[in-house]
Formats: sequence, C-alpha cells, structure tokens
Amino acid sequence: LHRSESERPAAVLASPFGEPITDDDDDLEPLEPLEPEPEAPSSPGLQALSSPLGSGKPSTSDSARGRIQFEEEDRPTRPAGPMAEIDAAIADAMRGSSGAVERLRTLGDAAMRRIVKQFPGELDVVRRDLDTLPPLPAHGALIRLTLDLGSDLAPHLLAVADHPNPTVRFYVAFVFMELRYQQAVGVLGELAFDPDADVRAIAMRVLETYSGEPGFDNAVAVIRRELDSPNRTRQLHSTRAIGTVRDILAVPKLIDLLTSKERYIQEAALESLCSITGQQLGLKPHRWRSWYGDNAHHHRVEWIISSLAHKDLSVRRWASDELRRITGQRINFLAAGSKQEREIGIRKWVEWWNEQGRARFGG
Repeated sequence: LHRSESERPAAVLASPFGEPITDDDDDLEPLEPLEPEPEAPSSPGLQALSSPLGSGKPSTSDSARGRIQFEEEDRPTRPAGPMAEIDAAIADAMRGSSGAVERLRTLGDAAMRRIVKQFPGELDVVRRDLDTLPPLPAHGALIRLTLDLGSDLAPHLLAVADHPNPTVRFYVAFVFMELRYQQAVGVLGELAFDPDADVRAIAMRVLETYSGEPGFDNAVAVIRRELDSPNRTRQLHSTRAIGTVRDILAVPKLIDLLTSKERYIQEAALESLCSITGQQLGLKPHRWRSWYGDNAHHHRVEWIISSLAHKDLSVRRWASDELRRITGQRINFLAAGSKQEREIGIRKWVEWWNEQGRARFGG
C-alpha cells in the first residue's frame, strides 16, 4: 500500500489499550546476555555529546596575576583553513542563518562529517519519555540543522547508526521520522535488535511510518524471521517489534507463540496480536485461531472498525485513534458516548469504508 506524504501515519501508539502488558520478573527465565548498557550520566537529563565549538580545556597553571599563561608549544590550537570555515558555518546555521545552511551544503562531505561527529549536539529535552516526545525541532539546535540539511546529511547519519552511544543511535532513528529517506528503512529494521530499549522502540515507530514504501516489506520480513530464533532475546525483540510495525503476516506465528514455554514471550505475542488486530481474545490460542480463520480475508481497517463496538472503553478509544492514524479520516466517533451514539459513529466508518476506503486501501 503506497501513501502520499499527507496520508503517512503518525508515530505508532505505544500501548494498544492503555495498560501495556509488562514482563513479570518472577516468571522470566534468564535471557542471553546483551551488550552492557552504558552507565547513566552523573547529572540529570541528557548531556551534550561534544563541547561547544571553540571551547578548550582550562589550564591549571596560572601566573602571579591570576591569569593563565602558556608556553608557545602549549598554546591550544584552533582549527585552521577549511575546518575553521566549517565550524563557523555550523555555529551560524545553529543560530538560524539560512545562508549558513547553504554554505554548509556547498562545503560538501567534509561539513556533513563534521556535523555528524557532533550529532545530536546539546539537547533541550531533559526527559525522553517516548509517549510525550515533543516535535523533533524542539530537541536541539543541531537537530534543527540536521532537518534543514535533509538528504544531504542523511547518508552520513546512517553511517553512525551503530554508534556506541545509545543517545546517538536514538536520534539517528528519530530524525528519520521527519527527514524522509528511503535508504533509512533497512537500517531502521536492524535497530529492532538494538541493545537499548528506547532505541528499539523509537526505531520501530519510525519504521512503521514507512509502510508501503520500497524496502519496508523486506525490512519487516527480516524482523519476522526472528520470531523463530533460538535466541530468546532476539525472539522477544522480534515479537515486540512486529506488533509496533503492524505486520499482519505475522499473526499466525504470533498465535503459535502464545504456547511458548516462556511467559514473557506469550505476553509479548499477545500484546502484538492486540496491536495488529485490535482484538482482545486473551492467551488461549484456539480463540485467536478461530477468529483468524473467520477474518483473515478482511482488511486490517475492517478489523479495527469492528473494535469500535468493543465493550471496553479503552479498546474503543484505541480503535478510534488507530483508525484516524492509519486512514487520515476524521470521522467522529464518541468512544464514551451512549450505545446509540457509538452505533452512529460505527455506521459512518462502515459507510466510508464501503464507498471510499476499500478502493483506496485495496481491501
């Protein structure tokens, strides 16, 4: 399914029905070891990854007048020539100079590499709550410059998608939510197995917004294959990721995983089934197999429309939000309204689907 820019979905809702299933530590078997998580910063909030341009280390030796003095050979060096020009252009561009942005483009790959070396720069967002992330431009001046440079900078960003710092990897993935770049799709898919949970989550939300674009199906197929992985960590990451990207082809395998010996795999499979189908059928595989046998030939939009009639208010609200997100339609549905009001809203969605949606979405 191909979408125009205006029809592209927003970020995926983090929790399908308000209260995501969490792993019960008492039930978990030890997972295969992941890469060690980086230590937390000593001060609260996210830290800049590099010093401000032009700053240097203060000397500890001072003169009788209390001023720092240097021997000639100890005097700090400043970038000269082309590098100094690049640094000046970066500083000007971060202050909002459009002319400086164009100058950086003219300076070419050397300028792009210099920017990526400092990426994501000093951040203005203290807490990185994935459910309440502000728009990308609010995260920092270098992030805004990255978006301004667009596809000129994009390939250089992809080159650091495996950076040892998880903050760099997080923002590399997040930037491609607004910096639309087809070549990012495969890299985003690889981040489904990143050792950092926030990186995995944001990468899958961003990847889902590329649904229907070249490379998306292949990227998702790679993730789906790991549902059969003997490595329980990779299997768990795959199970969660497949729900975020709304992979309908994974439904039969997710149903099978409800019989896993590992409780955390069962629960991850159930959460993904709910996210993909909009149904709430519990952990019993036979219920899901019966439902899927009756509904596999229906479009996912129809699955979600059926959830508008669910008895649980949180499910109805999620279904209404999901329909708006994936279709771009703003059909009024009162999730908390009376039964009659809800039925009116459901009829409007069904009418739209039969008259326009089915032809548009290929149902």
